[in-house]
Amino acid sequence: MQIIQIADLHIAPDHNMDSSKSKISKLYEAIKNCLNKNECTVFCILGDIVDKGNPASYEKAVELLNYIKEIFVEYKPKFEFTPGNHDLCDCPYQNHNCSKQDTLIKECTLDHYYNFVKKFDNDYNPNGNLLYREYDDIDIILASSVSHNNCNYGVIDIKALNDISLKKPALLVTHHAFLSGNDSDSASIRNAYKLLDVIEKKDIIGVLHGHTHGYKDITIGEKCKIVGVGPFLREIPNINNQANLVIVNSTGIHDVINFFYKEDTNQYEYKKVFSKKVFTYRGSDINKAYGHIILDVQKYGIIPNMNLNLNMPLTDFFGQIEQIFQKQIYTAKLWQETKEVPEDLYYNHGQYMKNGSITAMEFVIKELNSKATSSKAIIPLINFDDVIKRGERFLPSFDLVQFGFSDEGKQNLLVTLYLRALEVNHFLKINLCEIYLMCKQISEEIRSVITVDITVLAFRAQYKEKFGCFKRAKIDRATEADIVNLLQNDLGTLILWLKEKRDFNETVVESKGLQSFNNALHSQYQRINIKPGILKISNSILEKMMHLDKEQQKTSNYSSTVIIEKELNSQFDELIELLQKGDIYEC
Repeated sequence: MQIIQIADLHIAPDHNMDSSKSKISKLYEAIKNCLNKNECTVFCILGDIVDKGNPASYEKAVELLNYIKEIFVEYKPKFEFTPGNHDLCDCPYQNHNCSKQDTLIKECTLDHYYNFVKKFDNDYNPNGNLLYREYDDIDIILASSVSHNNCNYGVIDIKALNDISLKKPALLVTHHAFLSGNDSDSASIRNAYKLLDVIEKKDIIGVLHGHTHGYKDITIGEKCKIVGVGPFLREIPNINNQANLVIVNSTGIHDVINFFYKEDTNQYEYKKVFSKKVFTYRGSDINKAYGHIILDVQKYGIIPNMNLNLNMPLTDFFGQIEQIFQKQIYTAKLWQETKEVPEDLYYNHGQYMKNGSITAMEFVIKELNSKATSSKAIIPLINFDDVIKRGERFLPSFDLVQFGFSDEGKQNLLVTLYLRALEVNHFLKINLCEIYLMCKQISEEIRSVITVDITVLAFRAQYKEKFGCFKRAKIDRATEADIVNLLQNDLGTLILWLKEKRDFNETVVESKGLQSFNNALHSQYQRINIKPGILKISNSILEKMMHLDKEQQKTSNYSSTVIIEKELNSQFDELIELLQKGDIYEC
């Protein structure tokens, strides 16, 4: 979702409409290259639409917002509103600084503001101090900070906020800031401390507000960003008119780009004031944390130094893994097998997790039994000789796993796994199941374990739509004679083998099976005329595989080789289509 955050229009009876429309057009020219037409675009307009509570100015506000809709029409913008202190109309004081006497405060009204909003939202219902808007990625809580009808300071309805049951992560948007902008500003949110407490308890990933002169980098708790914005149209000495572009999804705010108008150049310039750099995922809900990782990796392509921390009762951990990743538990057992590498894997982790007749898990359990907090309960899967001699070819990414307890009571099992590279769409599921299997072994021998605290650290995390996770394709286990037999008698099985090979999208390219297939075609061609098109595409696939292999040895960044992979998959599709027709020989 992309949010254009504006506030403090302060439209007055003598407002220069031509000047404001010109600025809106120039903002569009500056911001359009940062917008994505496939993303939902929402203008969050955070109060002080008019100046000094003048209800007549709302007519001009309607004209300006309709102009925004017209200019940004290709992005199908939606509007969301919260009122500001200047939207309290019929204030008895021209300077818009009400007396604190209740009799005067009650004369202020938001009725004119409500009528204004209804022109852009037919379903708008002003009842209550909070409105809850549902969107695909996140939800938005529209929190009025002036429902107490006092323009001197802001207040949020804490009870109403507490009572909201969030269906997904949400942004809280309001007018007033949490902190005063300067010594003379007393108009911040009075009950901000209580508000901070609610935000930390709920899944609120960001707060958007106006009323200040710009953005400050403030974070509440681990992930909730507070994003302020300066005045959109109000003229303030030494302050640029501005707007923020906020890029957000359910994992949090990813980017904040501040667009500011320069009078001397008569255009908007921009600066990225925030960009997400820390990729930490915490909690006791594995499915939710895993989903957030997938979203971020799909967005960024690569996320560096990924940190996943799961802290929960042991029974909950086992139950969630068995429910969410049931299909991957069997594969994880193959990866943990210490007797021999299973036939359908090129390598596994178990082959590195033993020393003679002693398995790594036997060692770990013995170490934890003798000394619960031992730092030696560690399983390293690679050494420097492996790195030097083998490079990236089947070198485990699962580099190290360590176990321990918080204290001698042996109730809280600590697990830390380090990976130098991680594919999250397929392999992370297997890795989590491997941790599950290891924790099972430990808890069966050490019955005191009640909770687990698991940390998974990955130097680099990436996403592949299709990935075989180093399984050996059947075609790579077949002999040339096997393939000749299939060409003659069972094209259906051969087609299935080729589809499997295509879908594995290997990060270490194994061309043995396709070389055998190519040799089988050529040997057949000596006796029977194979159609030239089949021979040509088979040769091309082998060449493309060698090209991919060279590129993958240069880089482990999937995005750098994705074009070659797509070309290779397209050639596989072409070959499979020819074989599916069954007519592979010339008459």
